[in-house]
Amino acid sequence: RFQHSVPLRAKLPAALQISATVAEMAKRARRVLDDVVGRVSRAMNGRFPEENQLDIQENIMRRRDSVCIMLAHADLRSEFPDEDLSPRFVFDHPTIFSMAESLCGNCDCPYCAASRERDAGGASSGDDVTVAAPATSPGERRVAEFTQLLGVEGPLKAPGDAAGGAYFMLAPTHFRRTTDGMQCVLVPGATAWIGADSLARGGCRPLACEQPCHEVELSSFLIDVEPVSVGSYARFLNIVRPSQEQLLEWCVLPEYDERRACMPLELCEGGEWVPKDRVSPRWPMYLVSWFGANAYSLWANGGDWRGYHGASASFLPTEAQWEYAARGAAVKSFPWGDGDATPELLQVSWGGPAPPNDIAPQDLPLVDVNVELGANELGLRHMAGNVWQWCRDSFDPGFYSTPAARSRDAWNSSGDLMKSERGGSWVGPACLARSSYRRGRTAEAKGRCLGFRCVGDPPATVETDDVEV
Repeated sequence: RFQHSVPLRAKLPAALQISATVAEMAKRARRVLDDVVGRVSRAMNGRFPEENQLDIQENIMRRRDSVCIMLAHADLRSEFPDEDLSPRFVFDHPTIFSMAESLCGNCDCPYCAASRERDAGGASSGDDVTVAAPATSPGERRVAEFTQLLGVEGPLKAPGDAAGGAYFMLAPTHFRRTTDGMQCVLVPGATAWIGADSLARGGCRPLACEQPCHEVELSSFLIDVEPVSVGSYARFLNIVRPSQEQLLEWCVLPEYDERRACMPLELCEGGEWVPKDRVSPRWPMYLVSWFGANAYSLWANGGDWRGYHGASASFLPTEAQWEYAARGAAVKSFPWGDGDATPELLQVSWGGPAPPNDIAPQDLPLVDVNVELGANELGLRHMAGNVWQWCRDSFDPGFYSTPAARSRDAWNSSGDLMKSERGGSWVGPACLARSSYRRGRTAEAKGRCLGFRCVGDPPATVETDDVEV
């Protein structure tokens, strides 16, 4: 029955020849990758002494602040002049090896996958689509009431005979904070699924740091209905009067930082902080470090803001609180579900180059926090897109595999200065705005796409058993 078959001994040389060709191609690809790793390492380490050199697998965010990363990005562009490297490249590929893989076309991260789809002329559902538009036009957006206090307003007094404290009730699930006027939503205690399963949802494949999907028992908490605004942060600075050293830690950039032109606030002649001309006071506060966000969260909840270096008393949301508030107790891709991400739903990058470092702040593609984008069933806004949001936790890619991740009210309290951020932003594609997507950067980092919101403790008299998410 094998009479029409080619004898095995005749096939063997061809098979060996193919095997040798594949092996040679693999060696050649490895040599190319090794060469690119060396060039990336030269760009990332060239300005630093030997004792501060980065290993190729070391997370850059642990050892380099935002200014150092910007300088390294300039060196990368000089090393690879034919590559169109956006300012976010280092943040998206935070090791020398992952940058080299991306430059060689071997990276499967959401950014590179979206870029390949864009180059191929298509986009998968829920990913970085090819619509070259900033967002829906203002006339098409729904806008909620803006309640955050600005200028010299407040603090608020609880109406009638309401009990004193940082919050008073507006409705059974809605509260208002007396210190800054922020409206907050009550998120009831529950056992919630945190993280992602191994399935691709909405065209996006979860990363290893989002897995395994696991249950966490959470106590009830209040969460801000929207990110803290530029105007509210200016008011906070004018109330607490931080020192120059503290300002540099929180929200002021040094003279040599090109992004200083992007700062949303300026100090006027009377010594007050105000939003710059043509910067909306309702924009989310940005270029604020974890320290600056934590200081605000403590002050807003009646705590001692001077303890902003520590996370033990923080009122920034834990990663588990943030994710549960974003999507509820069930696993889904976005705050609205597993449906497609579109410009009508959230403010992210829909293609095109990122703005230069020295762009005027009014030209940044930010959206007022009371515009109803990135919204969910709780009425929370910008839980996807606009700006990333700092979380209380230290960031560890492997945290979800530890027993601590399954403890009641779980959060990573290791004290590491790599802090978690959630939600995606105007800089990146929609796949990074998924509710389970997580990443981190150093606590002192300040980004044009990085802000925050706060959480709080429900008043003791509030019943949460009948509230559903």
